[in-house]
Amino acid sequence: MATLTTGIVLMRWQLTSALLMFIASTLNIQLRKFDHGVMAFFASGIGIAA
Repeated sequence: MATLTTGIVLMRWQLTSALLMFIASTLNIQLRKFDHGVMAFFASGIGIAA
């Protein structure tokens, strides 16, 4: 039972991490379009941390 629970938690973390990286990438592209370099840098940091 513990193995199953651990597997589910790890699977959710991978999905959450992928979603965070996608959002950070999209945000980074939008911020660079509007010339907000510093905020784009922080968005990149969020993607790397995820």
